[in-house]
Amino acid sequence: MLADVPTGTRQALVVTGDGADLSTGRATLYRDDGSGWLAGPTWPARNGNRGWSADHHLGDLRSPVGVFTLTAAGGRLPDPGSRLPYDHDGGFTVAGTGFEGEPLAGCLRVDAMRELLRALDPALNPVVVMGDAASPAR
Repeated sequence: MLADVPTGTRQALVVTGDGADLSTGRATLYRDDGSGWLAGPTWPARNGNRGWSADHHLGDLRSPVGVFTLTAAGGRLPDPGSRLPYDHDGGFTVAGTGFEGEPLAGCLRVDAMRELLRALDPALNPVVVMGDAASPAR
């Protein structure tokens, strides 16, 4: 997926699952310091209940595989100090529940999401690279 990372990207959140059909994994924030990519913090992560899909469709309970730009953030909680434009809306809801009965929200714990939002820097053109453990190597 490295070829899909836009030129000028110097920050990447790499979310890898433990397997193509598993919902557990990890998220690691990387930064390109000009001489190569350096790993930063890593957090436990959850993705779609049925794993990953290169052909994601609404309701398939899978997370999409790919590279996606990160240009804004938002949620029900107040802005935790994000450098990305942040849309706070206490009324924000997502229909449905997760596979363990939890309300649908982020894939990281609240404390980890807070740390991530503070670390993402729009000047570094951040992206998220998502897929099962084998996907980023493809």
